[in-house]
Amino acid sequence: MRIARITSSLCLLAMLLVAGAGIVARADAPSASAAELKTAAGAAPTTATLANGDPGGSLTGTVSDVPVGDAKVGLTLGDVANQVGQNKIGINFTWTLVTGFLVMFMQAGFAMVEAGLCRVKNANHTYMMNFFVYGCGLFAYWIVGFAIQMGGAAGNGNLGGLQSLNGEHLISLFGTNWGVFGQNGMFLAGHTYDVGVMVIFLFQMVFMDTTVTIPTGAMAERVKYSAVVLTSFFISMVFYPLYGNWVWGGGWLATLGSNFGLGHGAELVAELTDLVAAHPVRERLVAALMRALAAAGRGTDALLVYQNTREALADALGVDPSPELSALHVALLRGELGRPEEDRKTNLRAELTSFVGKDADVAAVRALIAEHRLTTLIGPGGAGKTRLATETARTLLD
Repeated sequence: MRIARITSSLCLLAMLLVAGAGIVARADAPSASAAELKTAAGAAPTTATLANGDPGGSLTGTVSDVPVGDAKVGLTLGDVANQVGQNKIGINFTWTLVTGFLVMFMQAGFAMVEAGLCRVKNANHTYMMNFFVYGCGLFAYWIVGFAIQMGGAAGNGNLGGLQSLNGEHLISLFGTNWGVFGQNGMFLAGHTYDVGVMVIFLFQMVFMDTTVTIPTGAMAERVKYSAVVLTSFFISMVFYPLYGNWVWGGGWLATLGSNFGLGHGAELVAELTDLVAAHPVRERLVAALMRALAAAGRGTDALLVYQNTREALADALGVDPSPELSALHVALLRGELGRPEEDRKTNLRAELTSFVGKDADVAAVRALIAEHRLTTLIGPGGAGKTRLATETARTLLD
């Protein structure tokens, strides 16, 4: 009997040692992702293979083209994720620049249209005005106009964040901050000497110059050259940048609705939920859903949406949420996002838990209320009559 016990103890000890060794071995072994990366790097086409040409394009652009952060460690998942992020921003840069170039060529079109509507003796003057205001507007916009318009427009995740444009001048009224004009970006110097800032500068500049061109056509044959110069400086340095800041640069007009709590987020929640379910990594849709939920007084659900999106981005792309979405998350945690609609005075009970799977019942009760002034819910005790009545009443609040 004693021998059997000793034998059993030895067997159990041996099993534990084997299991421990397996655990250590698995801990020391590289992850599947790292192993796959090394295998892919080893299978990449050699220089000799590429020297034979690649007419089909199947050998061009492989794992060997991904820059390695540390040559001693080799290619890592972080290197691949960084390359994916750079490709995303690079594609956005290219598309933004192409659209800016197309708008730039509108200048020549304006010149031809205006000259064609003028008398022959004034055609040269009209052409010269159109092309001069372009350079004049660009110069003035570079000096101070861009800083006034976009100097506080940080947070554009599509162009890398533009975090150096974080200098919006604010005034406090009615207990809320209102943006008046930007302050960063004069001469595109200092911290604003940035690739993303350069891209947004060109994009905004071509539209500004399009605005500067309007007076050359409206006052063709009736304006002096000196007047066009003064008008161009005024529009590109003051008039257009101020309005652009208020509307597109994070100024007071852009934040008017959120500062005064205008609109009803509850009306958009259902539609935005479906869109986010179909496109889980579209951060604009996620941000809109978070704002709608916060405006509807469902801050907890908004936080859950952010968490789900964060996990989806990590699983699908290996990246974190953009600075803009992260800032929205922080504002939600601080209670700065939206104006909860549940702050309205009502005798309804507070919503302690979510109410799911009863949409059909709520719709049925709403239909009965629409037809009958008095509607009574009947059923056995504990069936959820009170909760159904409360949630239906909540959906009927204005």
